[in-house]
Amino acid sequence: MTVSSLHLRRRAFTLVELLVVIAIIATLIGLLLPAVQAARESARRSSCSNNMRQVGLAVLNFESTKQKMPAFTDKNEYTGLAGTVTGSAATAPGFSWITHCLPYMEEVGLYNAIATNSTLAGSKFGNSPFAPVIQNVSPGAGSQAATVALAAMRCPTFAGGNTCEFNTTGNSNGISYAAGYATFSALSGTAGGPVAVTNYKANAGTHLLTISGTLQNNGVIGYPTTTGTSTTVSRPNGITIGQISDGTSKTAMIIESRERGHAGWIDGSSSWVVAMNLSGTAPRYLNGKWTDGTNNVVLASGSSTGVGINYTADATNKFLPAATWTLYPTSGMAYGASSDHSGGIVMHTFADGHVSQLTSDIDPTVYVSLYSRSQAEPVNLE
Repeated sequence: MTVSSLHLRRRAFTLVELLVVIAIIATLIGLLLPAVQAARESARRSSCSNNMRQVGLAVLNFESTKQKMPAFTDKNEYTGLAGTVTGSAATAPGFSWITHCLPYMEEVGLYNAIATNSTLAGSKFGNSPFAPVIQNVSPGAGSQAATVALAAMRCPTFAGGNTCEFNTTGNSNGISYAAGYATFSALSGTAGGPVAVTNYKANAGTHLLTISGTLQNNGVIGYPTTTGTSTTVSRPNGITIGQISDGTSKTAMIIESRERGHAGWIDGSSSWVVAMNLSGTAPRYLNGKWTDGTNNVVLASGSSTGVGINYTADATNKFLPAATWTLYPTSGMAYGASSDHSGGIVMHTFADGHVSQLTSDIDPTVYVSLYSRSQAEPVNLE
């Protein structure tokens, strides 16, 4: 046997050596994947934060122009039903705060198209956001405005689709959204279609006042402050920034939500959240704590009541079930403040425009205080 043949034979891998190399590579990949996934989630979270910062700036630019914050709906705040197409009825939902902030989100063309095609009884935005006459919008010429997806209003980590669920089963923990936008989505031609979703909602206040569907309305973006007798008159303006007496840096304005059913960006009846799923006149700030009248407010989970950050919703439990929010007759809102970010993080834009990451383990009293604009509660997020 020559020296050269021995040399060639030694260059070959044995089966054991090959398996060892494969095992090492697999181990390295296994160690690397979590880091890659963490980096991707960090990038998505950063993108979400940027989205919310831009949305917050749009709201503040609206305020700078109008000298008022936007209202979460521009009409029928007590009676507007999600997905109602009839324009002149008291049950038609109003256009959302998002709609009226579109010019400040570089969506002037879409805003003008909606305004032009929604005129009713001489009033712009007088019709329902889901009325068949709202069409030929840009982008998406020939489509309904309600079906136009806005990338800036969707979190990159959101596990749902671009459109709201409206079927009887849903794909999020078996939750049913049968009464949401089903009627509108079932319309033929350009008159209907799936409603585009938003993950960013307005802080409308701390809790519901009564089972009649009214809110405490002590948030930054609440009911219209201008009264009107006609159900076709658009009233997009809310409070003044001076009414945020707790301080703009300590009062939440825009809240992230993973709501998949009642989450149409154009719909004023579903463009908001509250801090608690408590109802009645009892919840109040007393002796340094928010209470339900008897006990201090705690984090809500499943069927329990309390603060709803990352509320655990399922087929039988919702954050605002139909029993407590009558404007959603059979479905309700499954989620309040929530997200699909890792670590229980939920993004919040404050009234001064800055964005903060809050987590599910936040003190409930601190969290509710962030929703209240004028209660004078001390807030410490350090």
